[in-house]
Amino acid sequence: MKSIFKGIFLFWIFSSLNPTYAMPSMVNYIPNCDTVAYQNFFLTTGILKYSYSGPLKDAHVATDNSTWYGLQLGLKKAEIGVDYLSNKAFVDERSALYPGPVCYNFKYRLLTEGKDPISLAIGSYNLGAPKLNDLPFDCYYPSPYIVGTKTIRSVRFHLGYQTALVGYKNVDYDKKKNDGVIAGFDTVILKSKNHALTLLAEYLSGPMSSINVGLQQSISARWSWSFCSFHPLTQHLEPVQGSPVEFPRQYYFGVGYQFPCGFQF
Repeated sequence: MKSIFKGIFLFWIFSSLNPTYAMPSMVNYIPNCDTVAYQNFFLTTGILKYSYSGPLKDAHVATDNSTWYGLQLGLKKAEIGVDYLSNKAFVDERSALYPGPVCYNFKYRLLTEGKDPISLAIGSYNLGAPKLNDLPFDCYYPSPYIVGTKTIRSVRFHLGYQTALVGYKNVDYDKKKNDGVIAGFDTVILKSKNHALTLLAEYLSGPMSSINVGLQQSISARWSWSFCSFHPLTQHLEPVQGSPVEFPRQYYFGVGYQFPCGFQF
């Protein structure tokens, strides 16, 4: 039974670092204060993939990848969204990799930099995801957050706090809360009217601490692509006492398309 728990935990642990991937309103995993343009949709699709240095993958986990779909709707100073994972084995007890297969998110911007000294937003990931039973950790739970953004010269800095990071209330047998500081920055490294390339980096604290790096680029006024690489700072976690598991790397590649919603509100 411990080996089953180890396998489940291995592949889950980094999957949910991609709860929405709506590129206008994310760094890599952590939220920023941006929202999708008012009365516009932003549609994204991509592939999530895990990488292990140890031998546990094939023996204990049903799958190591899934196609992910997300749709965000821009409101006035807010956005709402839905995420869908196509591979059911990726999200249920067979692998326990990501909140889903369907979950929701929202964000509301309280302050806007320019009018205010900083931008400030509140929101949550992983709303509506079913809870899994018979696992050595508590999942899936909503992940509410507060985050602020400040631009200094050409770099935007983000700092906030999020509870139940990636949908898990705890990740070790000691039941320590999986809450923590979230911080990051983004800056344009290739300036172009229609093909700007942006570098994004971030840090997550807590039991699942990691440093994550990504690139985003506009292909046209509506199309964009994103690549993210997630690097854990903790090599092992221990959901069952005496049974440490590897904390793997994760990779994501996806494309996004923004378009008017077609109705007024």
